[in-house]
Amino acid sequence: MTRHPAYTYVVVFIMWGLFVHAPLFAQETKLIAFTLNDQFDREYTEKSFPEKILIIIEGDREGSKYCAKWKEAMSDALEKNHAMDHIQFVSIADLRGIPSFLKGFIKGKFSKKKHKWSLMDWEGMFATAYEFVLESSNILVFDRQQHLVHQTSVRELSPEKLEKIVNTVKCINMDHP
Repeated sequence: MTRHPAYTYVVVFIMWGLFVHAPLFAQETKLIAFTLNDQFDREYTEKSFPEKILIIIEGDREGSKYCAKWKEAMSDALEKNHAMDHIQFVSIADLRGIPSFLKGFIKGKFSKKKHKWSLMDWEGMFATAYEFVLESSNILVFDRQQHLVHQTSVRELSPEKLEKIVNTVKCINMDHP
């Protein structure tokens, strides 16, 4: 019986590709390390929200029009479930591709109210790390240890998707009263 070394090389090559290159294409499962400023030039990092359930709502130019509706719907639903004490909403604007000379102009388009801040992601760091869907609002839910426990992309309000987010947050909240 003859052995087929060519098959052996093919199997080794495939296995090598899976083990070496798979992490390059893996989506993040924890909150990434970041330093971003809001429109008021206040700096935030991944350490700015300790012991909070973090709900990140991100949108590019087209997707941003869905963010406020979803944030309000989630806030209302979570308020009814008395879960708001341990939650931090973070809005992120995906501003990739904006020329640097327009940054001041773009920042001026955001809310002037200090409590309505948004992080300015000029590099698209979050969109890349979590493979966000363009022209949608992307929602990430992180537990208190900053593990990603839910991710979805949305446009118009969907009761099913809203219920899934709320139930995820309620489960995290029950684990740590």
